[in-house]
Amino acid sequence: MKPFKGIAAGLLLLTLCTACRHKPVILPEDEYIDFVRQILTAAYGEHPDPSVFTEAFDKKAFAERIMGQGDIPETMRPDVDRFLEEYFLPGRRMLARVEQGADFQLIRFRMQHDTAIATFRIYNETITFEDWMMLASKEGIHIIDISDPVSGMYWSDEWNMNACAYLDITGDHFLINEKLIAVNRLIGQKAFDQADSIFRWVEQATKSNIYARAMQLNLISQSQPYDSLLQACREFLKVFPERSATTSFFCLQNAISNGMMPEVRKHCDELGQTIGYDPIFFLYLAWGYKSSGDADASLRMLDSLTAYIPVQYDFYNYKLDLYYEMKDAAGFAQQMERIDSLFSASDEDIPFYENTYPEMRNTPEFKAWKERHLQKLAKEKAAL
Repeated sequence: MKPFKGIAAGLLLLTLCTACRHKPVILPEDEYIDFVRQILTAAYGEHPDPSVFTEAFDKKAFAERIMGQGDIPETMRPDVDRFLEEYFLPGRRMLARVEQGADFQLIRFRMQHDTAIATFRIYNETITFEDWMMLASKEGIHIIDISDPVSGMYWSDEWNMNACAYLDITGDHFLINEKLIAVNRLIGQKAFDQADSIFRWVEQATKSNIYARAMQLNLISQSQPYDSLLQACREFLKVFPERSATTSFFCLQNAISNGMMPEVRKHCDELGQTIGYDPIFFLYLAWGYKSSGDADASLRMLDSLTAYIPVQYDFYNYKLDLYYEMKDAAGFAQQMERIDSLFSASDEDIPFYENTYPEMRNTPEFKAWKERHLQKLAKEKAAL
């Protein structure tokens, strides 16, 4: 057995049966939501406590979902239990996201048979989704798994990979996922031809694998024309008819890249109908307008976005990018002042902006902002 190095930690971007060692019970919706609120309160409190999220998981049920994928022999179940007890610390993962500025918003709650599912939108520089799957028993409410409703990837998939690596197991499921990890990495590197070549090795074995199929749509979305993606989406929906949000998302991604504003608006509307409307769609529209060359419309969309979500730092940087491209030094400096009015100053701010936007650093507007920013920084340090 070798030291664990979490090989699948970046795999969140196939459906398994619910497993639990207790007979589940159905509680009122308020009790599940209170359980969720306790976790969020612990994460966002003055002294964040990551152990609350870690202890919220039923690790035995989580282990059963990992074992259900078939790579690990049942005789090794005690090893899996010990592995999870030592290494599966999701509270640390959640706390890291909170510290990076992620904002968890509960947007939907539903019951699926005996499993409660709470859906979150997680705002950062963009938006992600998570479905928390919860079971209640006489011992209380526990999370049994978490999934990405767009990609279809479950945390138990990721930790099956981690456990197999830790236990030196190379079953079929592990080997296929190892290929998918490589594909996912190559897509991130924009090495689309290489990603497609590797995917061909596992394509036939993953026809009903939602994660693999969603990854294929992502690859096509970033590397092929819009019409080719539409055909792939039609084939995808024949196998996964309930996953229209997934196809809408990747069609939106492709339309944004190509500045196809009618299609951007269409797919935003589709997503709104399936997952609920949200101010974040202003960001997607802003990206689309930017790709189409309409910077003024993009700025209007970002203004609408920050009116609804005023304390997300990255959204203001998108505005800076636009002012920089427009060579609008006055607008750029005005936006810097807006950022200073909302966020604390840091010693890293001026070097960051000077290196990121070099053509602004010598303008009178930037120099005037820089002087005011240094004064703000000195005052904040004196107040500590």
